[in-house]
Amino acid sequence: MPSLEAMLALLNELEMGVNMEIKVNKGRDPIALVERALPEMLDTLPPERLIISSFNASALAHCRQFAGKERLALGVLFGSVPKNWRAQCEAIEAFSVHPDWPRLKRAQADAMQRDGYQILCYTANDPSAFHSRWAWGIAGVITDEPAAFKRFLDSH
Repeated sequence: MPSLEAMLALLNELEMGVNMEIKVNKGRDPIALVERALPEMLDTLPPERLIISSFNASALAHCRQFAGKERLALGVLFGSVPKNWRAQCEAIEAFSVHPDWPRLKRAQADAMQRDGYQILCYTANDPSAFHSRWAWGIAGVITDEPAAFKRFLDSH
């Protein structure tokens, strides 16, 4: 498995960006995960090519302590979008909201856009099933099938 250092070097070589999810598994310390990975990412990638996302509010809050919103884009991951989604985003000065695409409702997407958040839906793997969501102002999709999305979008 490639190291974080190797992955960041390749991203730089290809001039690509990354949405890096901080996955906090049971028994793992979110603060320790952030402190281990984030400094290297901030030192290696320019701000326009890095989004850090997580379901874990503590991890995101700690990320924000490392860098302000001009230097670090944060994305809040949600399964079902909770009623307090806006407060969670405001607390960390989020750049984006990353909802589970089949559970996202149009009114929620409209509110997120009105509040200035980019919407990056996860994990859409069927471009034709996802297609109607683009009209909702979705900025991007997190997928295991990027080639399928490219083919679909190129043909429409």
